Amino acid sequence: MENHRGRTPSQKKRTKQSRCQVIPIDTLPDEVVLVIFDFFVDKYAKNKKSVEAWQSLVHVCRRWRCIVFGSPRRLNLRLFCAANTPVRDTLDVWPPFPLVIHGSADQTKGVDNIVTVLERSDRVCQIHLCYKRVSRMEKVLAAMEGPFPELTNLEIKMLNEPMTALPDSFLGGSSLRLRCLNFDGIPFPGLPRLLLSANHLVDLQLCNIPYSGYISPEAMATVLSTLTSLELLSLKFLSSLSRPDSASRPPPTRSLFPVLEMLSFEGVTKYLDDFVTCIDAPRLDHLDVTFFDRYVSDTPQFIQLISHTLAFEVLETAHVAFESDSAMVKLSSETAGCARLNVKILCGRLDHLDEQVLSLQQNMDLDSPEDDIEDTPWLELLRPFTAVKNLYLSKGIASCVASALQQLVGDRTTEVLPALEKISLEGVRPPRPRQKGIRKFIAARQLSGHPITVFPLSKL
Repeated sequence: MENHRGRTPSQKKRTKQSRCQVIPIDTLPDEVVLVIFDFFVDKYAKNKKSVEAWQSLVHVCRRWRCIVFGSPRRLNLRLFCAANTPVRDTLDVWPPFPLVIHGSADQTKGVDNIVTVLERSDRVCQIHLCYKRVSRMEKVLAAMEGPFPELTNLEIKMLNEPMTALPDSFLGGSSLRLRCLNFDGIPFPGLPRLLLSANHLVDLQLCNIPYSGYISPEAMATVLSTLTSLELLSLKFLSSLSRPDSASRPPPTRSLFPVLEMLSFEGVTKYLDDFVTCIDAPRLDHLDVTFFDRYVSDTPQFIQLISHTLAFEVLETAHVAFESDSAMVKLSSETAGCARLNVKILCGRLDHLDEQVLSLQQNMDLDSPEDDIEDTPWLELLRPFTAVKNLYLSKGIASCVASALQQLVGDRTTEVLPALEKISLEGVRPPRPRQKGIRKFIAARQLSGHPITVFPLSKL
């Protein structure tokens, strides 16, 4: 082995330089330069600066220009067109690369520019539209009634004003390459037909669905069953008027969603319960639900979905929060990756959630920014959490919960939270009567052989 101990500082410096030689980029082969360009170009960018970052490369020299233009798909070369873009000049200067279109509510002028770009429908790959005025939105959408064969991403948001329904001729009734679709406040009765052709759809978000755009849960599940690549699904209704009828139906055929991982829902409980009856999603690991009504106990299929989904069986941390018009529970895991279960009930409480799921939680956070929670039946709310070891109480809620816990003495010591080991208080000093009560609870647990520790102890 070579001995390095006797080397002088200059020898060591030369050795280091020989190992880290600086090679002029002009001497690198084209394939290596292309790899470097791969790192420079953000292939999934959405803003103008990032989408067109490649343009700075083609202005360096003729060789770089040839390398970039020779690999348009690898570098995902695109042109960004917004309301203030000099469209005709842009389209005439550059080769016919795919077009990314952004029409924004902040841009008071330039709707004609957007319409002009949409006329090149054979080149449009992404469309993002967000307007406050129906007149502007309708003028743009009128230019989208023909086919857009290269379209992969479509996002349309209508702010403030109600929209008229999109015609069946929208996008020519089909979109074979579509991967991401986001409608916000857009009624579209012809959506089922469009989705039947979108076999490569990965991300579908239907938000603020107006009553005029209502699709029954059975019809929705049937249409979505053809989307075998779907990974993310959001169904969010604008109001509780969008609800299924109460007519009895034969048991539906369950459709397999083989790669669905995330499901978000906002609406009435019956819609979600009817919808999950029709689906089988073995890879589901993120569920975010907001109910407009409080009838969670009337959702047997939804509760069964939670109970039998493998990813939700390992969630051990619960965060419970109360506001003036809602109650929310978030279940998560520190060890199970990104698995999440969030349920929010507007104008209701969480006492009807599945006890089997709640009984698995080992960590629990209780939080409320409101002051009107004195009458909350805390012991009944905490009763399902039989595995909780660590309980965190926020400043706004600690005194009320402490008052409830002081009732757990004698034979009732382990009636609620039997596995509890630690209580953490968020920098709050309860009133003296409640300090005495919680000390009584701690003493009772100690005598029963189930001691608990309270942090910070100085607050008691």
